Amino acid sequence: MKTQKTYSRSQCAFFILLGGIAFVFLWFGIQKWVDPLFWMGFLPASLEQGFGGISGQQWLAIAGAGEILLALLLLVPKTRFWAASLLSLHLVHILFVVGFSDIGIRDIGLLSATLSLSYYFFPYA
Repeated sequence: MKTQKTYSRSQCAFFILLGGIAFVFLWFGIQKWVDPLFWMGFLPASLEQGFGGISGQQWLAIAGAGEILLALLLLVPKTRFWAASLLSLHLVHILFVVGFSDIGIRDIGLLSATLSLSYYFFPYA
């Protein structure tokens, strides 16, 4: 007779958080490639016009590729701490750019989630 594996509420909550954050950043990253004109409005003026010889759309492509990569790395157990930590830094940067706005408030929630994951996966505890 087979026994079914059961998961605790905290395990289920953890997987929902991890999967949700990975999905959000995967979606954001893909959308930066699919619809870059929509995302251009979120770039700071200094990047929108190009910076360091790289155009605004190229910056978006780089950011999108990074978000896709980090979202996928969240799903790999050995890289979860670094992926969550880098996503947290990315969100702090975004918060400095967008400031206290509706987008900033949303990103505070995302930052809280990525910081929670970083803390959970901290390898030296």
